[in-house]
Amino acid sequence: MDSNETTVRVDDDGRSRVVHVNGPLDLPNAKKVCQALVESLGQSANTGRADYVSLDGLTRIDLSGLQLLCSSHRTAVSLGNNLKLADPPPWFHEVCSAAGFVRSRSTCPYRRGENCLWRD
Repeated sequence: MDSNETTVRVDDDGRSRVVHVNGPLDLPNAKKVCQALVESLGQSANTGRADYVSLDGLTRIDLSGLQLLCSSHRTAVSLGNNLKLADPPPWFHEVCSAAGFVRSRSTCPYRRGENCLWRD
């Protein structure tokens, strides 16, 4: 795999769907990740199943990638579900914070209860 290419895999165990992102989540690769998230969230709509984005294979992320994750969370909430991040790399929290996505004190108006994408 080219270091600038992203692969996306979706796993479904009947209780949850996990979208695995491997490689960069940046503007050139956002469409591929967006398509997988839209499909996953649509299939989980109003089922009560959990949706996750696994970031253990993430190599870098830019503002478009962070915005895509935030938008996907809003979509999940509007569909009666929730979206959570799983396995972020060690540097992820620093990038989020530098871009203004502060995970520890989010005021996201789209959170359902205390379930906000940017909170731990």
